[in-house]
Amino acid sequence: AMGGADRVCLFAHLLHRLVARSPHVVLEHEQIIKEMLEFFSALSPTQASSLLLSVLPLTNASPRLQDFTVLVLRKAMFARDPVQQVTAARGTLHLLAAKHMPGSSASAPAMRSLLRAASTEPSS
Repeated sequence: AMGGADRVCLFAHLLHRLVARSPHVVLEHEQIIKEMLEFFSALSPTQASSLLLSVLPLTNASPRLQDFTVLVLRKAMFARDPVQQVTAARGTLHLLAAKHMPGSSASAPAMRSLLRAASTEPSS
């Protein structure tokens, strides 16, 4: 049976593939993407990073989504939990990299790494 972390990371991986193949189709559901990002702070670092990396390419196409993502990351950066702060800082660096290197496939290796990490992470 798949653990919670595995399911979230598998979902994020599938979302990542959808975004890579049909970003404009996924952007038609921008509100749902925003609702998912609202759970960033409630997820484990691996899950949160997987989710963020999956939708990061969309932030270059949608200023509203980029602003919302920054808001989510800022909120997590000021959380009391230092693990959330580190996860948010990493997410901010990924966001900056995506902004300054649009079209780069830097998130693909990161996604594979997170999938491997999720398979060794204890289930939530």
